[in-house]
Amino acid sequence: MNRENSADWSIDSSQLDSLTPLLDDSHAPQAEHLQPVTVWQLRQAVQEYEDAPFVLDGKALSMVQLVGTVEGCEESLSCITYTVRDHTGSIEVLDWNRLAAPIRAEGRPYVKVFGGLRSFGDGRMIDAACVLRMADGNELTAHLLEVIHSHLVQTHPAAKSPQKLPSKPQAHTRIEQEVMSVFAQADAAVGLAFESICRTLLGIASRLQVREALESLCDKGLMYTTQHDHFKMA
Repeated sequence: MNRENSADWSIDSSQLDSLTPLLDDSHAPQAEHLQPVTVWQLRQAVQEYEDAPFVLDGKALSMVQLVGTVEGCEESLSCITYTVRDHTGSIEVLDWNRLAAPIRAEGRPYVKVFGGLRSFGDGRMIDAACVLRMADGNELTAHLLEVIHSHLVQTHPAAKSPQKLPSKPQAHTRIEQEVMSVFAQADAAVGLAFESICRTLLGIASRLQVREALESLCDKGLMYTTQHDHFKMA
């Protein structure tokens, strides 16, 4: 069975409700305390003594973020125990939120887990604050990039403050300035279609001039295309 095709990316309201404390600014873990990890990294984390915080890449783990597929789901009166697997291994996740519907293992849906790493006996598990069914497959790619970035920043301190080369101010043609003026008055989140820009600049610039200006602004990194003939400011 193809996991990627069989994964169910849907998300229901009860799971969104369970994430509310994390989305609330007064309860959410601060970005520097939320560590994106893989199962292998959780197994590599060290603990100086029993009940001491786990340390990974020289940093104490407060709240971890793991993305993987649900391989197993066992319910009890007090909690739900998930077996979550990523590309590096599997780990048990204890979810104490009995208000949310359990996420069944059928189809091996992808989930995002927030919680603390704990030890029990000779093993390790995640004491979950929240387990969410992933709503978008792109979240997996984003998570893996966050894992790599976090590891590099913590193991290569110089990467935290890269030196910036002085940049020269970029000169713009009159038409480029007109195009940017149109975007300044538009909804930045939505962007503008090529035809809409041409209508706004009718009598000021030809379609060819608008096209050339857009391509130049894209080359300068000031604009990008979201789909065919639709543009947003960078």
